[in-house]
Amino acid sequence: MPGVVGPGESSAPVVCAGPTIRGAASQGAGMSLPRCAKRVVIKSRQKGDTVSTYVALLRGVNVGGNNKLPMADLRAHFESLGFDNVRTLIQSGNVVFETNHVPQGHHIESSIEDRFAITTSIALRTPQELQRVVAQVPDTMTEVGRLYVGFLTTKPAAADVVHLDHERFLPEQFSVIGHEIYMHLPNGMGQTKLPDYLSRRLKVPITFRNWNTVSRMLAMSMSSEPDPLPDVS
Repeated sequence: MPGVVGPGESSAPVVCAGPTIRGAASQGAGMSLPRCAKRVVIKSRQKGDTVSTYVALLRGVNVGGNNKLPMADLRAHFESLGFDNVRTLIQSGNVVFETNHVPQGHHIESSIEDRFAITTSIALRTPQELQRVVAQVPDTMTEVGRLYVGFLTTKPAAADVVHLDHERFLPEQFSVIGHEIYMHLPNGMGQTKLPDYLSRRLKVPITFRNWNTVSRMLAMSMSSEPDPLPDVS
């Protein structure tokens, strides 16, 4: 659901120390794959293959009691598709994984719908792309406790971006840069109508995360270890 930050997200400062909690879960490993999932299984890794890390950001998972999806089951599903070193962060559907192929978001979306009967959109990012997200924060949005990022599945049309009304929601601010939307929300995400407006006008699926989650996802994607903070799932 656009405009809703997933359960478990916190605006608390990022903590970069602490015990390792756990890696990818084995729960569900014995489950049979649905038809679509079988079609998108990644080929086994061969010696010498180049392995890359990706981040998958799911839209509308575990929000308001809807689309319930335990992260242990989601990790097991990604593993069943052939992805390696699968890790998740909190309950809003943030997955870090490794593969020697370029993943296709719509294939993963279809397999999740077949396996869990959940319709979702997935924004895929590389660690380098997340680094750019962090580096490109607009100068007017330095209060990170009120900063949110919308990840678009595809780049919006330039004409739709140009016609967005920046005055309508003041003092809330937003800036569209490439495949992301930066939002400064003085009163938080709870009552704002800005994310729904942006989703309607840009006509592209968007999933929103607070800045703390963005920072933690970047740190996870740059490491082979799970996030040091508990993954409540």
